[in-house]
Amino acid sequence: LGRDIGLRLLLATQAFFLPGLAGALVTLFVGAPLGAFAGYEPRRGGNDALSPPREKLGRLLRRGVTLLLAVPSALPRFVIILLLFAAFGFGPWVLALSAGFLYAGELGEELRQRVYDCCQSEWAQASIAEGISELRRLGVQIVWLHARALVARHLINVWSFVILVETSLSYLPGEFGLQEPQASWGNMLVGAQDVALTGHWWPSLVPTVAIVATVALLARIGDRLGGQR
Repeated sequence: LGRDIGLRLLLATQAFFLPGLAGALVTLFVGAPLGAFAGYEPRRGGNDALSPPREKLGRLLRRGVTLLLAVPSALPRFVIILLLFAAFGFGPWVLALSAGFLYAGELGEELRQRVYDCCQSEWAQASIAEGISELRRLGVQIVWLHARALVARHLINVWSFVILVETSLSYLPGEFGLQEPQASWGNMLVGAQDVALTGHWWPSLVPTVAIVATVALLARIGDRLGGQR
C-alpha cells in the first residue's frame, strides 16, 4: 500500500502509551493508599493497642484490598477486560481503567505487607519517640524510602499488560481492538501476514521486534526493581 512502516510504528504507540500511563496512575492512586493505610500500625511496643476507630478503619481498608484481589483471582484479567469491552465497547480509557483497577489489589496487598513489616522495625519505633508526624513517617520514611521500588515495579507491570492486551486485541479478528486505517502493532502484523508468505518479511518483522523488545525491556526493569527494597 506504499505505507511508511517506521511512521506507522511510531503512530501505533498512541494506542497504548496514554492508556498504559492512565492505567498505572489508577493503580497508584487506588492501590497505594489502600495498601499503605491498611498496613500502617504505629505500635509503640509492649501491650499498646490501636484506638477502636483506627482499628476499624484498618480492618475496612484490608477488606477493600481483599475485594480488589478477589476479582482477578476468580477470572483471568484478559477475560475480565473482554467482558468489559463486550458491555461498554472497546475504548482506550475502558482498557486503562479496567487494567488499573485489576492491578490495584495486587499492589495494595504487597504494599500493605511491606508497610506492616516496616512498622514493626526498631527504626520505625524510634521515629515515634522522636515525635515525627505519622503522615511523614508513613509517606516518606516507609513508602518512599522502603517501598518505592515495589510500587514502581507494579506500575510497570500494568503498562506492560496494557501493551499486550491492546496488541493482542488488535491482532485478533472481531470488533475489539483498533481497526484499519488506525495504526496498531497488532493490526500491522495482520496486514503483513500475506506478504510475508511471498518473501516480503520486513513489514511483519518490525512490529514483532517492537512488541517483544518493549515487553521484555519492561519486564527486565520490573525484575530489577523487584530485587530492591
